[in-house]
Order: sequence, then C-alpha cells, then structure tokens
Amino acid sequence: MKKVLVTIYVHPEYYPPTLNAINELSLIFDEVVVVTRNLAASKWKFPENVSLKEEGALLGLKESMVMPFHKKIRAFVRYVILLHRNMQDNKIEVVMANDPIALFSYWLLHKMNRYHHLSWYHNHDIIDRDKIKKYSLTWLAAIYEKKAFKILDLLTVPAKERLKQLPMDHFNGDQYFLPNWPLATFYKQFYIPKTRPNKEIKLLYQGTASKGHGLEEIVEMLDSKIAGRDLSLTLIGNISEQYKDNLTMLAKDRNVLDRLYFRKREQYAALPLITRDYDIGLAIHEPKGVIYSTAGTASNKIYEYAALGLPILLFDDEHYNNHLSKYPWTRF
Repeated sequence: MKKVLVTIYVHPEYYPPTLNAINELSLIFDEVVVVTRNLAASKWKFPENVSLKEEGALLGLKESMVMPFHKKIRAFVRYVILLHRNMQDNKIEVVMANDPIALFSYWLLHKMNRYHHLSWYHNHDIIDRDKIKKYSLTWLAAIYEKKAFKILDLLTVPAKERLKQLPMDHFNGDQYFLPNWPLATFYKQFYIPKTRPNKEIKLLYQGTASKGHGLEEIVEMLDSKIAGRDLSLTLIGNISEQYKDNLTMLAKDRNVLDRLYFRKREQYAALPLITRDYDIGLAIHEPKGVIYSTAGTASNKIYEYAALGLPILLFDDEHYNNHLSKYPWTRF
C-alpha cells in the first residue's frame, strides 16, 4: 500500500491549493494522511482514501493567532507530536510539507529520527521576512530554513520568481514549478457561461481586504455607469473593523453606500456558487512585498475567478503583464 503524508500547520481549508493537492494525490496513492491543526470546521469533501488528523479541539484561526505565547508553543509541540506519530508508519513513501512551520517541524523530527521516505516541500506562501515578529514560530522557521532545505528531496514553487528568496544554495534535490491553479474537476460543476449583465455590473473581491488592492479607487467609481449600467462592489472575506469603516465612510461621502456590500469569509466548498453570480473579479495586488510582487502564478484567487468565467481586473505592472496579458479574460 502506497501512502503519502501531507502536513500543513494552518488548516488546508485556508489554503485551497493544498486542498487541490490532496485530491490529486489521492488519485496516485492508496492512502493520503493529512496532519494539521484543528482550526476549521471544513465542509470540504475529501476522497475516501484521505484521513484527516487534526491536533487539538476546534479553535478559530483568529483565536489561535491571539493566544498567549506559551499556549502557542504548547499547540506547536502537540502538532509536532502528532506529526511524529504519523510519520512512524513504514508504509509512508512521501512526506509533503506545505508551509514554513510544517517544514520546520519536519526538520526537527528528521534530526531525531531516521526516515526513508522522500521529503517534499511546496512553498505555498513565502516568508516575508520584513513582517515576521521576532521569536514567533514563523521567525524560528525562517532562521532554520537553510538547514531544512539541506534535507529536502523535492521542492515545488508556485512562482519561479520566488526561488531567489529561498536558500537554493543549500538545496540539492529536484525543483519544479507548480502554479496555484484551481482543481478543474471541482470547478467545472459550477461553471455557467456568462451573459451580458442587465441593469447592474457586479464587482467582486475575494480574500482579506486591506490597502493595496485598489478598493478605495473602486468605491470612488461606484457612482459611474458603464454602458448605462450601475456598478456595485462586494467584498467577501476577512476585513478589520477600521478598514471596513474607512471604506464605508468613503462610500457614504460618494453617496454610493447602497452599492457597497460586505460578506464574511465563506468556506471554500461553498464559494464557487457565490462567485459565479458576479460579473467581474478583482485581483488588484499592488506589487509591494515578496508575496504580491510574485503573485501572477501564485494567487489562486485569479484563476478561481477565471474558472467560473469571470473577467478579471489586475494591477498593471510588468510581472502581472508577463504572466496574464496573454489571456482574453484579463484587463490591467
């Protein structure tokens, strides 16, 4: 029996490309073991040969982020123990880590044990070293990243540009480019061909809303009409109260408060049914920082819009043009 172990410190519900990877691996291996923390009551339907091993009682992601430091360390230790127990299975042929803390945990265990499986790291989101808090788990993962790279057999990245941010001089394995595209077999069940909007053009932004995504500029345009049609903007995802208030006040000043909508973050399994009802997807990422300056193939949101037939507005810079200008459904 062929087994693969997939581990991610933050629940895969928050990282759709990991959900997609698990589904694809289930077609190759007899069993897929997923080790993670219990941070989401996910409605994602895993294949029957996938077993989910979650550390601890259910805890919200926001609650886990504001826990006292000693509780964070305790949760991390429990996660490492759970990972160790599952890695002892001799039938496991591959271990795949999907975030920096998962890789750090794997490296710690590798130092204390002899494993005979292939080690694979998919760098879903690269560490932005300018933003990490000193002495945090992510900070520790960043410090020991070079040592962890020495023991890897396989590395995949969703953006080739990110390789220069990784300690490749410490890596001796095989490296491949693996963009964060959505799962076609999942999205095709929701796709409906688009028709021309009747009275209103509905704009959609999915993801954490903050400065740097052109949202203020879009709100200021909501009093305009395109081909006689009104505009509206819906934000789906996490947003701070302060930033929400800022957008609300801006909409009020422009007399377009009735055209601005906020919705809470939706489970990934439920999102396509909502997304497909909109007309244009917004993926305007101001290229500041390593994540957004390399998101042309790494932002799964861009390709999830496209999978449902939405044309997409993007930031007009060289990186995004190089990767996306060839598609007829993009505008900059």
